[in-house]
Amino acid sequence: MRFKTVAVAAAFAAGLAGASQAADVNEQGAKDLLGNLTHFLPDGLVKTGFVVVKPASGHYEITYDLQKLFDKLNVSGFDVTGLKPLMALATPQNSGLWNVEGNNAIDVTARSKPGSSPDAEFRYAVASSSFTGVFDPAIHYVRSMDVKGSGITLATRTTDNGVQKNDITIDSINYALSSSSSGEPDKLDLQMIGGLQSFNDKVSSDDATLGEFKIGAIDFRANATKLPLKALNEILRFVSDHKDTKTLSDSESAALKALLRNAMPLVGSLEESVSAKDIAVTTPLGNGGLQQIGYSFKIAGPANAMNADFGMRAEKLTLASGLVPQDYVAFIPDAAELQMHFPT
Repeated sequence: MRFKTVAVAAAFAAGLAGASQAADVNEQGAKDLLGNLTHFLPDGLVKTGFVVVKPASGHYEITYDLQKLFDKLNVSGFDVTGLKPLMALATPQNSGLWNVEGNNAIDVTARSKPGSSPDAEFRYAVASSSFTGVFDPAIHYVRSMDVKGSGITLATRTTDNGVQKNDITIDSINYALSSSSSGEPDKLDLQMIGGLQSFNDKVSSDDATLGEFKIGAIDFRANATKLPLKALNEILRFVSDHKDTKTLSDSESAALKALLRNAMPLVGSLEESVSAKDIAVTTPLGNGGLQQIGYSFKIAGPANAMNADFGMRAEKLTLASGLVPQDYVAFIPDAAELQMHFPT
């Protein structure tokens, strides 16, 4: 089993946990934080210097140099441009918590190298993005987090069989996370809410629009209770301790299985709802749309008897004339709803 690749977000969290013993900001604190941020990463990647930490005006300035990262990954077949460093600030508080924040813009383009077939181009851009949050080293997790982004573009272009383009734009996105104690030791309840505004996906050739898909807005809510953070942190620590191990021994495998069993169930309950409104589809064959569609899901009690509920609802389906025979138009309902319950 290999443990070379671990999420950078987890590394960032663990790094804060290991370096947040005091509110002082100094060179030694920057070195400690850098060591924790890169602890999970392969030594060859760390030596590229793609992560840099510097003390600056009461906080630590963290820089992720994406160009150095891509150079090390040696991505072949594409020329990548626009890779600018991403910045984040981490400020230790006297309470033992950390304030984290960042503001970044992204505009990256990848183009197939000359002579490659098919000729392809990919672009991802975010005009502006920001995040603020509070990290609690006692639980190795964020107590709260707010993320915002605007001016999002995702575009592809290929010439495999004529020019084909797919252009996606999103006006803005938002996400907020908050937490509270679950009432049980080492467990936490999480609440999440977010959404996006004005999603537009346009597919076209070199001389015509082939189709367009629009969503006015998407909103979601999610709640999770009794997350076993201590048990999950022990798994993370095991991964860190064995990051250079190619094959686990029998005793190590048994220890990992015990940690996984101890983390079960992962949640006491989980609830999620997603809704989208003002949906429109445009094609050469005709147009259609929905005023609103959404689903909800809830699962409770996995530790004992489990109950699950699932629901879906759609309202105001519209179709262009000709797509449905006139005699059948009257049978299209204004709303359709499905509810299912799964007791055990």
